[in-house]
Formats: sequence, structure tokens, C-alpha cells
Amino acid sequence: MPCNVSGNPKPTVSWFLYDLPIDVSDPKYLILPSGNLRIFGVTPSDSGVYSCMASNPLGVARRPVELSVQGKSRLMFEEQFCSDNQKTRTQLKVKQIKS
Repeated sequence: MPCNVSGNPKPTVSWFLYDLPIDVSDPKYLILPSGNLRIFGVTPSDSGVYSCMASNPLGVARRPVELSVQGKSRLMFEEQFCSDNQKTRTQLKVKQIKS
């Protein structure tokens, strides 16, 4: 899942699932150097509201992403942006692709 951040000093990126920190020692999750989150073996139980948080000494920014997983074979990601009361929310839909 995307989390493109920039800043000076360089921000630290953290990911949350329903406001709880993702356990980066869990081999299911990998935070890439870009800040993006990779989830291995995605299943419908991985659906939920994830948040990417970037922080440095000058501040904190957080971006919620809704992940919806349907099926468990080949997957396609669809990113949608919407704005509500000056907050931007990203929704990622994961759909099964028929072979």
C-alpha cells in the first residue's frame, strides 16, 4: 500500500491497523524503504482501515487507507481518493482477477 512521504529531516514511517501499530516483526508485513507497506499472503481477513504515519521533529502527518480484500487468488488494487471536511482519505480495493 502506498505511503509516499518526504520532509527535512527525513520522516520516520509507521503503519497502523485500526489505530493499533502494525507489528513489524511479523513476517506478514514489510515496510519498504519508500514507506509503502507490503502485506504477504493477503486474505479477506486483512481487510480494514490502515494508516500511514510520517513523523519528524517538526510534526506528524497521518493518512488512512481502507483495504478491502475479496477472494484470494490473483489480486488487483484500485486506489480511490475522496475528501471529507478537509481530510483526504484513500480507499484501496483489492479484487480477485479471473484467470
